[in-house]
Amino acid sequence: MYSRKGATIPGKCYLARGQRRDGPRPPVDSSEIDLSRDRASRPHYSGSKLDAWRHDVRPLDTRVELKKLRSELGTPNHVGLRRSLVVSGSSRTMTQPPTPALVVVDMQNDFLAQGGYYDEISRLTGRTGGKLSQTDIDALAQLYRHPPPACVIRNGYQDLVSTVAKVAGAALARQMPTIFVQTGYDPAARYKPPLFIETPGRQDYACHPGTWGAELVEPIKRLASDRHAKVVAKHTYDAFFQTELRDVLRSRQVDTLYIAGVETNVCVLCTALSALSNGFATVILDDCVGTSIAALHAPALQIIQVAKGRRMGHRNFEALL
Repeated sequence: MYSRKGATIPGKCYLARGQRRDGPRPPVDSSEIDLSRDRASRPHYSGSKLDAWRHDVRPLDTRVELKKLRSELGTPNHVGLRRSLVVSGSSRTMTQPPTPALVVVDMQNDFLAQGGYYDEISRLTGRTGGKLSQTDIDALAQLYRHPPPACVIRNGYQDLVSTVAKVAGAALARQMPTIFVQTGYDPAARYKPPLFIETPGRQDYACHPGTWGAELVEPIKRLASDRHAKVVAKHTYDAFFQTELRDVLRSRQVDTLYIAGVETNVCVLCTALSALSNGFATVILDDCVGTSIAALHAPALQIIQVAKGRRMGHRNFEALL
């Protein structure tokens, strides 16, 4: 034990270099210790411009400095990669806002085009009062073999397709990651949708892989070839189940999803709930989703909200870009 200015301190905890364990420690002159320098006033940079900026505590003009930082880092100026400033007194910190992506679900001919599977079902059930004869079912099973000559959007869906195409085009113009999910149902595949559970041998279904019905509708198909777009194939209702979607989003550091597409009560609902389960903040563009069963549209959106998803109109989304 030794004493320094009246304080008794265990000597074993304060050994000078080369000093014996049981020897006294030389006295320390308190004048050698400068306590006047506050730690926050001593920048401790880790190397990059971003880290240096983050730890700098000098007062700043937020708009000028943020613009300068974007220029130095070469960061695209869209909502997904904006840096925001939080200023408190003379100190400043940097926060990373959400990095978003747009996910467009099942905008395909069999769901949305005249002569597609859903259009034909609507025509047949409207003629027979909601019941399909075996002849009708057999005709539906062969429908994919006889595609129409062109893609014409079916009645009641023109506005939806136009709005989704507008939103996707705006997102791509701002270099936002945009994922087009494309369904291909195959009863012989290892992973298949629930529609084959009760009837494993069912032949009347939509989106046969590689057919016209499984292709994206024409306005969306053109957008899917953009360099910032990605087409992800899925085989059941959930766009995350046994697909590359999760890896694609994580590789781009996406943490927030905006979802559009069809059908609200089936694939949109399943994909949104799966996105939430995978830790993505999820926002439904409620005027960019639709369903052939109108009575289930609002309940499906309500389920997503109860699960902590959010809703937003396409105009508010475009205002964020």
